[in-house]
Amino acid sequence: MKKAHLLLFTLFLYVILQFSWWAYLIYHQTISLGNPSSKAFWMVFGEGFIFLAILIIGFILILRYLHSVKKQQKNQEDFLLSFTHELKTPITSMRLALQTLSKEVPKEKKHVIIENGVIQTQRLSSLIDNVLNASRISSEHYALHPEEVDIIALLEENILHLKGIYPNKINIQKPDKKVIWLTDRYALSSILMNIMDNACKYSTHQSEVKIAVDNQKKGTQIRVSNETNTTYFKENQGSIYKKFKTNKSNNTQNSTGLGLYIAKEFSNLIKANLFYENKEKQLNFFLFLPKKHFK
Repeated sequence: MKKAHLLLFTLFLYVILQFSWWAYLIYHQTISLGNPSSKAFWMVFGEGFIFLAILIIGFILILRYLHSVKKQQKNQEDFLLSFTHELKTPITSMRLALQTLSKEVPKEKKHVIIENGVIQTQRLSSLIDNVLNASRISSEHYALHPEEVDIIALLEENILHLKGIYPNKINIQKPDKKVIWLTDRYALSSILMNIMDNACKYSTHQSEVKIAVDNQKKGTQIRVSNETNTTYFKENQGSIYKKFKTNKSNNTQNSTGLGLYIAKEFSNLIKANLFYENKEKQLNFFLFLPKKHFK
């Protein structure tokens, strides 16, 4: 990338020098003809000025493109490092579990080891799902398969999955009656899983992640709340849903930068509205499901 910048600057400098030299020659030739204010001179000068302006604009656009490519390359490198670390953690845990199980261990301890192994495989499965989903979204190869989905049952299913990774972390308030939505079950499940996982991952120590389901006139709203440092979300309001965007202010957690990107893209696909708000040390994510899709 540095070589590309150097080559571009060299080429730009060469063109400017050549342009200046030709302008100098044309000017002196016009003077030698005894008519420095001739129409020909001003025509050449005007065309030269337009050419220079186009050249500068082109140079700026190329620089911006190179900068965006460099930034994307850096994001991809960060993603690979995080992804490798995220893969390594459950794999290492499962290897240790298998090595322990290969020895004689008490029955009670064996149950704990197996349970931990299941949790790590769930974590690994979620990670792989996110990578595959990001690929499908980017290539526009994901096809929706609408069906009637029980929102409360789907939430409880996802919470049960997350409780294995984050025990005693999630608290849900739900309405008494069922909420049925005609949508793609997998896409909706992925949205809920990613915003809840994000809340669990970045919430303060020993604080609860609160989930509330609120039936409204125009639809149903799901709120996911957690206590966290909201500075990152305040400073990056327009970019938190970008692919590979990670919360670098929290050095205790590794992230691939895909969760919120997938949640946002899937919410757009199923015509739901995903947004968030900051309240001092509390972060609230909202998923609004319009009533026209309900049964």
